[in-house]
Amino acid sequence: MEEVSKEKLDQRNQELRQIAELKEKLANCSVDHSSDIPMHPMVKDASKVLLRKTGWKNEKGLRHVPSEVVDISVTEGSVERALGLTNRVFHALGLQENFDVKIDDEKQTTWLEFKDHGVRFHFQLTEQVRRSNHEPTEAEKLAQKRYFEGTRLGRFDTNYSYPPRYDYTPTGLLTLSIGGFPYRKTWNDTKSTELFDRIEEIVIGVVTGIQTTKKYNHEQELESQRRERARLRHENLKKRRAEELAKLEIAERQAQNLERAERLRKLADAKEAQAIAQGQLTDKLVDWLSWVRAKADTIDPTVLVSDPILDAPFEEGHYGYRW
Repeated sequence: MEEVSKEKLDQRNQELRQIAELKEKLANCSVDHSSDIPMHPMVKDASKVLLRKTGWKNEKGLRHVPSEVVDISVTEGSVERALGLTNRVFHALGLQENFDVKIDDEKQTTWLEFKDHGVRFHFQLTEQVRRSNHEPTEAEKLAQKRYFEGTRLGRFDTNYSYPPRYDYTPTGLLTLSIGGFPYRKTWNDTKSTELFDRIEEIVIGVVTGIQTTKKYNHEQELESQRRERARLRHENLKKRRAEELAKLEIAERQAQNLERAERLRKLADAKEAQAIAQGQLTDKLVDWLSWVRAKADTIDPTVLVSDPILDAPFEEGHYGYRW
C-alpha cells in the first residue's frame, strides 16, 4: 500500500474543513436543490440558446455552442439540469472567490477568471453519450431495396439512402471539468451520487486548484528569474571574454611589431658594420640606414613617433576630386 505524504494528508484535511465551512455558508443562504437562487448572467444567456427547439443537427444529439455561451455540451433532456448545476457552481464559487466568466469565441473556450489571484481555469460541462453500431431500420432497408431495384431496371430517379454508422444514446450522466495546466480536476455523475450533491467538493477543488496554480506560477517565476540571472552572468562573462581577447590581440600585435622593429634595427646595424669594415659607407647607404631605423621606430610600440606616409589617412580609390 502506497504511503501518503504528510503534505497530502494536511491538504486533504484542509479541503474537508473548507467543504464543511462552505456547506454552512450555503445553509445560511437558505439554498437547497429546490430553492431558487439568482441566475448568473452567463447561465441566463446560455439558457436562451440551449433551450431553443430548432437548429440542432449534431449527430450525437448534443446542444453545444461554445463560441457563443458557456461550454455546455448535453442532450436536450439534460439541458435544464446542466444549466441548474452550472448556476449552482457559479453561485457557490461566488461565496468563496471573486471571479468572472469569459467566453473566448475564437478558441471556443469558457474561462473562469479569478482576478484576485491572477489565475484562470477552463470550464466545461459535458454529458456522456453511449455509442453503438447502427442497425438499419425497416424503412432504411426498404429505401435501399427500391434504389437497387430501380438501378437494375435502368431508373435513376431515386437517391441512395445512407443510414448512419452509429447510434448515440444519452446517459444523463454529466462530467464537469475545471482547470488547466498545471491543475485540472474532473467530477462525474454516478448512479449513486449526482454532481448536485458534490457542489461544495467541486468549489473547494477549484480553490485548491487556485492555490496549486499560484504556487506553481510563483515557482516558475523564481525559476525564470534564476535563468535570467544566469543568462546575464553568461552574457557578462561573454562580454568580458571578448574584451580580454581583443586586448590580448592588441598586445600580441604590439609584441610582433616590437620584434619587427628589433629585426629592422639589427639589419641596419649589420649593414652599417659591414659597410664600415669594407670601407663602403656611402651617403646613399647612410640615408637608407636612417630610413630603416626611422621605420623601426614607427613600428616599435614603445616609441611614440608617427610615420608621415604610412600613418597618414588613406582611402582606396579616392583622389580628392571635388565636382
